[in-house]
Amino acid sequence: SIQSEALYLLLLVIALLLAWRLAPAPSLKVALALGAVVGLAALTRTEGVFLLALLAWPAGWGATQGRIVRLLGTTAACAVVLAPWVIRNAIVFHKLELSANYVTVIPAANCRDTYYANDIGWWSLECLAHARTEYQFHVGDASPSPGLRYIRRHPARAVLVAAVRVARTFSLYQPLRIGNIEPRRRWFDALGLVLYYPLLVLAVIGAIRLPTRRWLLLAPVWSALIVAAIGWGNARFRIGADVSIVVLAAVALADGGGARVAEIESVGGTGG
Repeated sequence: SIQSEALYLLLLVIALLLAWRLAPAPSLKVALALGAVVGLAALTRTEGVFLLALLAWPAGWGATQGRIVRLLGTTAACAVVLAPWVIRNAIVFHKLELSANYVTVIPAANCRDTYYANDIGWWSLECLAHARTEYQFHVGDASPSPGLRYIRRHPARAVLVAAVRVARTFSLYQPLRIGNIEPRRRWFDALGLVLYYPLLVLAVIGAIRLPTRRWLLLAPVWSALIVAAIGWGNARFRIGADVSIVVLAAVALADGGGARVAEIESVGGTGG
């Protein structure tokens, strides 16, 4: 599926490279660039905004001197990039919001169909249809209220469903479940899993071996976990975490986790 993930992937890699450079060598210019890239990522996929707190702010924390300026600069650069779109939405729709996807995701992912049986943690077109008035159907809108009510009535079940969503997103539950939303060749997805599972194991080893700054590479993983838990389970939403999985797997394959890992750590540093 060639959707927004392709562009998001590029922006995420750039953000990770900037963060890797910023963490050991604090710089206002790099902090500003990182904030701007995070803003572009958020415009591409809404969860990109999580990178501000999970990646940009921690990377800019660094040395005490100039810390507040770097953090404010990163935030301001992100806000400047987001402002035109958010202001436009406020004028047109009278709402200060980055995206309105939640109005369809919440009701379609929180109902009886997606809380039980084979579709647990999935997404239901039938539930979405019940959340729409005739007018909303024609304008492509919906109300999140039915989904929010269902969550309040089934809090314990909602926690279990969130866990299943995460398992689906990381291909640990019904890994070949595609559905009719994104038709693809099943054999192609199966081939991807043959590559994915070994990489996942190696990534865990790499995260353990990487002495410092592993938290930078884990930021996209945390973002994917958040999106999966509050949204619905789909391996496509793992795209950001896949970047980290590949890099951390490479760390695990480095000779003994010694010299090559040290070289990886030095990239972007003062002597990089």
